[in-house]
This record gives sequence, structure tokens and C-alpha cells, in this order.
Amino acid sequence: MSQFNQPAAGVASAALTFMRSASEAKFLFEIQGANADVAVLNFKASEEISALFQVDLTLASETELTFAEDKLKEAVLTIKGHQEILDQPDRYFHGVIRKLRHSGSNGVHHFYRAQVVPYLWLLSVRTNCRIFQHTTIEEIVSTILKEHSIAGDRFEFRLEREKIPRKFCTQFEEN
Repeated sequence: MSQFNQPAAGVASAALTFMRSASEAKFLFEIQGANADVAVLNFKASEEISALFQVDLTLASETELTFAEDKLKEAVLTIKGHQEILDQPDRYFHGVIRKLRHSGSNGVHHFYRAQVVPYLWLLSVRTNCRIFQHTTIEEIVSTILKEHSIAGDRFEFRLEREKIPRKFCTQFEEN
């Protein structure tokens, strides 16, 4: 039985209070195409050097979530900073929902577990074999990102060296 089928009264009332004071919320979570607002009950964000971030969340909503389409959904977790006191800006985790599951309800709220990962995670689910000829590194990277639905407005290059086309560049079982 899910731990959320009979949530503690404190959790349910905290979720309701939290959802009603969204303008004062410290953590905001938005899902593209969602039919309802969600409250963040808790989350764990992991970041490492040379690794992709991952955010695991427990969410609550007064309405059961439904989506117009069956595809990866864009989402953003905003952690509100304390700019006026500590000069800390808001922190954003913007990516796609890798996992989302309904974990129960208490008759008033629906509870969910979600995992958000960056768009670059999409590159890890597919490998390819091919040869790029007379192509610059920038063109190769742009091609691969666009093939994974990462549009040109989501990345930029800040290269300092001259863009020299490579005679051959192979991609062999790489993502």
C-alpha cells in the first residue's frame, strides 16, 4: 500500500496551506500542459561536476493531473531566493519530466512522485553510428542536439578558436 493512501493529517493540511499561499511559496513547480497547479511537498536535487542534475519531487494537487499529449513534459522547479536579505537569487531546475507517477490520494489531494532531468538527458537514451564529413564541431553538436528536439534557442556556442571543418568525424555507438 502506498504511503500516500493514508497521509498524516499534518502532511495533508500542510499541502492545502501551501497550495493556498502559492504567492508566498518557497518552492514553485510548473509543468507544461498540466491542467492543475501542484504544490511541492519535498524534493531532493542532485548536482555534480561533469554530470547531469536530477531532481526528485513529491507533489500534491487538488485536481488529478492530466495532459493533452503523451510525450515528455517540460517542467521547472523554482527555489525562491532571499534577494532582499541575503542577496540570493532564485534558483531554477529547468528540464523534462523523466518519471511521473500517481502515488495515491486522501480524497482531497492527489499525490505524485516526479523526477526532472535536463534536456541533455535525452541524448543518453539513444546511440548512433555515422560519419560526419567536412563539418565543424559546432555543426556536429548542433545536428545531434536538434535530432533530440533540443532547439537552437536552448543552447549557444562560445568558441574562441577558428571553426575548422573536420575531414572525418565518426560517431560509433555513442550517445
